[in-house]
Amino acid sequence: MPPAPTTADYDWSDWFDAAKSYPPRDTLLRALLAFDAQPAVSRDDRLAVDLGCGDGRDTVEMLRRGWRVIAIDASQAGLDRLTGALPEALRSRVEPVRLRFQDDWLSRLPRRVELLNASFAIPHCRPEEFPGIWRQVTDAIAPGGRFAGQLFGPDDAWARKVPTAASGPSLIWDAMDRVFHTADEARRLLSGFDIEFFDEVNRLGNNAQGLPKHWHVHHIVARKR
Repeated sequence: MPPAPTTADYDWSDWFDAAKSYPPRDTLLRALLAFDAQPAVSRDDRLAVDLGCGDGRDTVEMLRRGWRVIAIDASQAGLDRLTGALPEALRSRVEPVRLRFQDDWLSRLPRRVELLNASFAIPHCRPEEFPGIWRQVTDAIAPGGRFAGQLFGPDDAWARKVPTAASGPSLIWDAMDRVFHTADEARRLLSGFDIEFFDEVNRLGNNAQGLPKHWHVHHIVARKR
């Protein structure tokens, strides 16, 4: 049996089109507000990684607020959309990097960062890949820096690989391997952090294309000790 597809195998064009009007993620906004409450830290010195940035809905918000951002994604189409839509004044503050988050991106960083944002990104991997990904995530963040992102829970429809009513690329998306954590497991992963926000959502909703899907998601903002 061939391995399940990964995010690098997926054509993201439809998803980018469906989500282009979506605002930045709430977890990112919460992390940014927490940094704004620390006026002693110069905004010009703040460096962030947007891991799995897609077409940059979160990256743009960080740039708009004065951050420098290393935007990492496996999709060249997403990176092209990000840079193509940026005003000239912001382009010098972003470094687009085409890599999967399963790859070694940590060695590409000039230093540890104040913020690592991973909105609905890092659970999209094979279970055996997750420990290495999480190790890079935690090692990338400087003491006092923050992680903002999501982990999936075991009640999520993707845990059962339940297909939507769609066909074509969406079925490939439903069949991907992913990693799922209970709330207790997610909190244990954050043992080196002070958890500032943890919201477990377990309910029926819709995906980006408006199709029904049961979501079980842990929304997280945590500060590294």
